[in-house]
Amino acid sequence: MNDSKVLQAARLGFQAHGIELNLWLVLFSRARSLLGGLSDTATFSRQDLWKADLSRFDDVVIFGGEDMVIFLLFFFLKRLRTTHNFAAH
Repeated sequence: MNDSKVLQAARLGFQAHGIELNLWLVLFSRARSLLGGLSDTATFSRQDLWKADLSRFDDVVIFGGEDMVIFLLFFFLKRLRTTHNFAAH
């Protein structure tokens, strides 16, 4: 998870949510959100991305290595509604 992108989206007025498996990164991101006054619009959860229900989201942005991005693209395209927007970085 790249919490800077989640926080940036929240600053732009989006309801943004970050998913991360590493508890320490989740806690750090939550603290940054709270200190930045964005805790209502930028939220973070400790979840396994492969098992997370993304159906409530309209847009999905994934951050990962080049090898992982291609796999993620096919993985999520099979699981998202056709109305979802998907971007991988």
